[in-house]
Amino acid sequence: MLDLATASVQLHRSKPLMSLSILLSHANSAMNPIVYSFKIQKFKETYAFILRTYILLQKSEMTVSSVERTAEQPGPSTS
Repeated sequence: MLDLATASVQLHRSKPLMSLSILLSHANSAMNPIVYSFKIQKFKETYAFILRTYILLQKSEMTVSSVERTAEQPGPSTS
């Protein structure tokens, strides 16, 4: 714990080192979704859905099937 406190104090004294550490942490955060898309199938499917639906403005099977399922459900009975 003492090493972490000492390193923190030294980082604040060295502006280039502090800037580099901030840059690396931001780069890591930006890369996480890209890495996840290659590793996790659900992420890949969701990214493809977003790309097709919102960027390419195409109707997706997920959207169509959910709309069809909603239309097929009977409405509430008024009896």
